[in-house]
Amino acid sequence: MRDRKFTRLQKILKIFLGAAIILFLAVLCFFLPFYALLPAKRLPQREEGELRLHLLSGVGDCKIVEFPSGKLLMINGGDGSLKSRNEIYRYVKGLNPVSVSLLATDANGSCVGGFVRILENFPVERAYLPAFSKETGSYAKFVSALQDRDVPAARITRYGAIADPSGAYAVCLSPYRTEEDASDASVVLWLGYGDVGIFLAGNTSSMRERRIYDEYLIDSTIFDTADYRVRLSETDIYVAPSHGARGGTRGELLQLLGAKEALVQCGRGCAPSSETMLLFAQEGLNVYRTDELDAVTVSIRNGAYRVIAHFGDNRRQLD
Repeated sequence: MRDRKFTRLQKILKIFLGAAIILFLAVLCFFLPFYALLPAKRLPQREEGELRLHLLSGVGDCKIVEFPSGKLLMINGGDGSLKSRNEIYRYVKGLNPVSVSLLATDANGSCVGGFVRILENFPVERAYLPAFSKETGSYAKFVSALQDRDVPAARITRYGAIADPSGAYAVCLSPYRTEEDASDASVVLWLGYGDVGIFLAGNTSSMRERRIYDEYLIDSTIFDTADYRVRLSETDIYVAPSHGARGGTRGELLQLLGAKEALVQCGRGCAPSSETMLLFAQEGLNVYRTDELDAVTVSIRNGAYRVIAHFGDNRRQLD
């Protein structure tokens, strides 16, 4: 009889304990979003004087410039899916930024979907908005969140510059102040640090690439902004537009740039076209794809760069 009472008491205690745990978790989730419990991505610590450009994998379009000062420039915020938002959150958490600036190359949901979560959880300094803003629901939500948090925001157009105290800078090559076509309005950047130059094509069209090419042939100083020098012919790395889609890259521009590396941010359902890959091969570029290598990082330090592929929490340098 005593054993039965003891067994019954054990069952009651287990039920009570289980209910208490469930109640605790419910209260915790009410006050603390579940994603706040996600662990930071384990990333190699940035070295002194090092700039890193991160191309994330499996999140849509999200690139992060990690300046030597510890400030981040997030170029697009992913497609907004739960998986994407969680991965980007963990990645930024792993970088432990001093502050974050947000830049949307385009106003569609695939570029701004994860920005609101970043606004809610990290010190956002300012935002750069595209010239063409046919507002989607995601974009309108993003702009509203900026206003709610009093984050300074301005449209970024040609000659707009984003500078870091380290001497690194990004200059906007396109678009112009007003645009009527979304692809022409996509932000194109040239990132310079030391002796290394990176051309980030955004989601621009091949016609806009041709226009940039033609303008530079007329005047090689045309994109210089204040103290920020832009020499397209001294570009080391080309970041392909639109996941390496067909017709997004022009061979004339690649020849002008003289880049040695081509980076393609792509994934399932958005693999680079065979036409683009053939063009890269013809120009002799080394190609790094996020669908094959997971996240890809370019590290710049002491005037030299290296490309690093991440596999989960591991990494290897690519020769």
